[in-house]
Amino acid sequence: MAIEDYMPGLTIRIYVVGEEAVAAVVRVPFHVVGDGESTVGICSTAK
Repeated sequence: MAIEDYMPGLTIRIYVVGEEAVAAVVRVPFHVVGDGESTVGICSTAK
């Protein structure tokens, strides 16, 4: 089990095998931009 401190912003994880980085993942927190009228649910499904 890994315990990590919370840090706001992007989460970047790099997977290393031996001495070589083999993959990377960037996790972006969910966010929406509202229009001042619609609900968050409606804004999250709109394109």
